[in-house]
Amino acid sequence: MTTKTDSTTDKMATMREQYSRAVAFDSTMRSDAADDLRFGFIPGNQWDARHKQRRLRKNRPCYEFNKIRQHSKQVTNDLRQNRPQIKIKATKEGTKRAGEIMQGLIRNIEAQSHADQAYDTAGWFATNGGFGVIRLTTEYSDDSSFDLDIRIKEVRNPLGVYFDPSAKEQDKRDGGFAFVPERISRKEFKRRFPEADAVDFAHAGQIDQGEWWGADDVMIAEYWERDPVKKKIVLLSDGRVIDGDKYEKIKDELANPPPKTLATEPREPVTMVRERVVDTWKVQVSLVSGSDVLEGPTPWLGKWIPLVPVWGDLLNIDGKEFWHGMIRHAKDAQRLYNYNRTTMTEVVAKQPKSPFLYTAEHVRGYEAQWESISEGDAEGLPYNPDPKTPGGKPSREPPPAFPVALLQLAQIDSDDIKAITGQYDPSLGARKGQQSGRAILALQREGDVANFDYSDNLARAIRFVGELLVDLVPKIMDTERTERILGEDGAEEWVTINEQVFDDETQEWVTINDLSLAKYDVVVQAGPSYTTLRQEAADALMQLANSGGPAALIALYGAIKNMDVPYSGELLEALRRLLIQGNLMKPGPEDEPPPAPQPNPKDVAGAEKDAAQARKANAEADQTEIENRLMAAGIAGAAMPMQSPDPMGAPPDPGGANAMTMFEEPAQAGSFVSEPPADWPFAQGGMAVDPYPDASGPIQ
Repeated sequence: MTTKTDSTTDKMATMREQYSRAVAFDSTMRSDAADDLRFGFIPGNQWDARHKQRRLRKNRPCYEFNKIRQHSKQVTNDLRQNRPQIKIKATKEGTKRAGEIMQGLIRNIEAQSHADQAYDTAGWFATNGGFGVIRLTTEYSDDSSFDLDIRIKEVRNPLGVYFDPSAKEQDKRDGGFAFVPERISRKEFKRRFPEADAVDFAHAGQIDQGEWWGADDVMIAEYWERDPVKKKIVLLSDGRVIDGDKYEKIKDELANPPPKTLATEPREPVTMVRERVVDTWKVQVSLVSGSDVLEGPTPWLGKWIPLVPVWGDLLNIDGKEFWHGMIRHAKDAQRLYNYNRTTMTEVVAKQPKSPFLYTAEHVRGYEAQWESISEGDAEGLPYNPDPKTPGGKPSREPPPAFPVALLQLAQIDSDDIKAITGQYDPSLGARKGQQSGRAILALQREGDVANFDYSDNLARAIRFVGELLVDLVPKIMDTERTERILGEDGAEEWVTINEQVFDDETQEWVTINDLSLAKYDVVVQAGPSYTTLRQEAADALMQLANSGGPAALIALYGAIKNMDVPYSGELLEALRRLLIQGNLMKPGPEDEPPPAPQPNPKDVAGAEKDAAQARKANAEADQTEIENRLMAAGIAGAAMPMQSPDPMGAPPDPGGANAMTMFEEPAQAGSFVSEPPADWPFAQGGMAVDPYPDASGPIQ
């Protein structure tokens, strides 16, 4: 706790004035919102208090037939099924990888924080009361670390959170202050703050003492401040832009950088190119009582107060904001429904039963049985015959008519509730007549459209949560640390933020995964959760799997992959092998390659036929070439003396000195050689023989 000074006193006076102004700004709407929530969800609150007291004094019933609760649940549970999701994309100043890391970090923060609970609670209060809140906090990772983790927290009492009334933005990002009150017991207050003075606001003359001090409890509050400040930024010669305060700390190191390696010359110094002063914001939080600053102020690293309002129906009339939820306008119809149903029940209960007509003679001696007729269901009643009456026995009168008008009024009131909330029978699960499924879906979509503003306002608030995280993450994770990131399917990956690695190419130490160097776009995608999408995908793929053919096997693989069933891993592995062997799926690095495909017999036969035709064509060409050469050799032999054959039948000597052979020319292209075999192309008797017997025969 800080010591009281004049500045502290002035600050507390300013704080009390801001709190008083924030409370007075929309106190009526907060009171009405609390009444709406009690009306819709706390039994016994759906009758006007004065009317109810008058009825109870007369022992008249006050029944409640709560229809609003179910209408509310249709909207809030639809928000849960289609919870908005933060999507991050790095702009051109960043990298795709930086966007993926930021997206994975935000998913991890949401998972660790149970952010779905914070979103659902804020959406529930906004839908029913008109106002909910989501908040961000930081906490140490563990007791032995100085690393801070960001958490998204649920606000269970949003009607106690107050924003700056002068803020103009719907998400209050431009507000200068905010309060988050909390009530604790006086004993707990003294334990936590033993030196604090129990001085109420009555002494300061600001607000009523009861706001902060009760008989048994004390109200303390987080007091958030956001003040404009000036900041100097510096452009360095290497292109970086850093804060002026940071530059003053490292300018000597930048001016005298160490060499890349011991064997190289020093690097060029980094100098300041220019500087300028910019407007920015300083955010801090203090824990205060009505008169003291109990803790703080503690700086907040972000540029916005980490409190996000979620609105129901919000409008501004003549500069005054009005907000409410879906219950507000349905309360009168619900009250009338309760009244008419209660009155109808009361009238029917008070109507006499079909009365008996009897004489004194009929019941003489049986008076006790006839007097207790309304207290039980007697199987029969004794009587004395009286000849003075028709038939000599008692008789009944017809019962009174049922109050149809009250029933019709109750039906009208029920229809009014549907019209006010925008949800008719199909949206509530009821089906009329022979309506087709398409018609029912169309009517359900109309109900969704009528209440779309609630889901859209929640999506806008969650988008601002994403902007807060994008602003805060690089400032919290500004040192080297290993963090878990999550994929859309929940798959885990561990990355090192601000990792220092040595670049062999530049011979310098560089920082990778520095999230502060990128700029990010934040969008919100509203739709079914990943689990719901998996189930829908599995259903669609199972229908395709029944079609048969290769596509059915692929669809079956996809369907099982989206199912959470026992032994699905072994089945998926078997199907994957089948798909890879059938060349229906590309093998991965760890998969065995598919066997070489067997050739088509028809293609093999065709190839063999083509090869035989090619061989035949080559043989015919060779034959033609031989014939041409033999013909050329015969013409030359006619002009020159030829060696006569031996009379004994010995073939002439082709290698004789004066002999002229047809192989005298150099070898040509093809299958000819300069020296033919000794037995070719001559046959017995010195006759030259065609080597292809299917040709025209021996050459003369």
